Amino acid sequence: MKYSIVIPVYSEGKIIESTIKEVSKFMNRRTKDYEIIIANDGSTDNTVEVVTKLMKKYKNLRIEGYAKNRGRGTVLTHAFKKAKGEYIIYFDSDLTIDLKLFDDVVYWLAHGYDLAIGSKHSAGSDIKTSSFRRFLSKGYSFLIKTLLSSPIVGLQCGFKGFRREAVFALLPHIKDSRWSWDTEIVLKALWSGYRVKELPAKVLEDRERESKVNVLKDVYDMGTRLLWLAVEKTRFSVRKTPTLLLTFDVEKFVVPEEQGIKHTEEELFEISKTGLNKIINLLSKQNIKATFFITKAYASRYPSQIRQLIRKGHEIGLHAFNHSDNYSKMSKDKAYKRLRLAKNYLEKTFKIKIRGFRAPQFNAPPLSVLEKLNIEFDSSTHPWILSKQRSKSRHIYNHKTLTEIPVSTTPILRLPFSWFWFKNLGLFYSKICTKRTLTDSSYINLYFHPWEFTNLKLPTNSSLISKLEVRNNGDRVYLKLNKYISWIKKSKIKTSTISKHLMLS
Repeated sequence: MKYSIVIPVYSEGKIIESTIKEVSKFMNRRTKDYEIIIANDGSTDNTVEVVTKLMKKYKNLRIEGYAKNRGRGTVLTHAFKKAKGEYIIYFDSDLTIDLKLFDDVVYWLAHGYDLAIGSKHSAGSDIKTSSFRRFLSKGYSFLIKTLLSSPIVGLQCGFKGFRREAVFALLPHIKDSRWSWDTEIVLKALWSGYRVKELPAKVLEDRERESKVNVLKDVYDMGTRLLWLAVEKTRFSVRKTPTLLLTFDVEKFVVPEEQGIKHTEEELFEISKTGLNKIINLLSKQNIKATFFITKAYASRYPSQIRQLIRKGHEIGLHAFNHSDNYSKMSKDKAYKRLRLAKNYLEKTFKIKIRGFRAPQFNAPPLSVLEKLNIEFDSSTHPWILSKQRSKSRHIYNHKTLTEIPVSTTPILRLPFSWFWFKNLGLFYSKICTKRTLTDSSYINLYFHPWEFTNLKLPTNSSLISKLEVRNNGDRVYLKLNKYISWIKKSKIKTSTISKHLMLS
């Protein structure tokens, strides 16, 4: 899912219906790929009843929260954890801030920023408010600037957007349960090196209502919290924890078939078997776990090798029934039946749960087929610069029941650095691409094939592309990947299977 809209409420029965209608109308002009979450903080009026009734009309509407009041910060944290969107945006229920700010927020989130926040103090802001509110706002901003030396002072505006990876890393460290939640999460994002974009907000004068802030109690609490944050600043950091996800597409050696070079079926599978044994040896030597996407055709030939992978703690995913399957060109029904047979074979034979899928050559079926198969994540996207998928997101994308996790490419230029490019462009290239990718992503998802780890030679009349596909194979790619993993460890980048990274297992 692309967008989660979170609206915190406390006893907003009088306005919540009109708010939902307006937000739905606004979003429907832009996309259908969104959800609206009403974050209820123990409303004592008919808010819950109104929202529950509207859920029958608005299928992408739901309510989360608490029966008793626990504080605005607490209910926002709770709702964010329930959100499914790649981008999570929240704004206040009175829609005081012009909704058009949404367009600017998602633009900057899509262009590498981790947070994009509305600000009443940013140049270009259009603010018309009471003298008392201006006094409180300026006083609070003065304290933020003097106590915390923050480059951004407009932290309390009720309109903020977050990239999912960033906010989920920050939420466990947010302590405030009430009105300082906004200030704390933005400051801790800044202290941790996240990119925060401040955007001018326009306040709609006819929407302003009497504030629900308890002036004495809440202003005292916010001031006290600022003092604690000033102390905490000296020792706080939630750095993005970068993770390497090594993945392998386990299939027979396919280059000869693709280029019309004759080999027996047995020879093609044996080449991959030899390479997979080397991979197992390398991962054991480095003491890391990886994700293996396996065809049914391969697993049925070498079940003992698959069991060895499982014993060593590696993750098994589904690749295909046969590598030659092109699921993008099959009917949904045929693709489903082929993949169901393969998935059932792997699960029953090896007594494991298959969570992930990657299609051969990224020719995936519609997501509805994978959802029907109860696949939890799909890694069939490789949005590199010359591919048909180049316009797709480079980041983790959450659908209703399935998560897409693309193979890594660099920002802007979308340079690839998995198998073919990893082997042919040198270790320096791979390191540079890794560093560039981690500027706006918390993970590196690389893929290889077992046959790459077998020493191979093709006939002299083979095509240039075939020769490049097997160039630097065998011992050379083994040694290079070994050096790369050692560098990854020295760079304090952890390693993981995809399921564990997505917290599915």
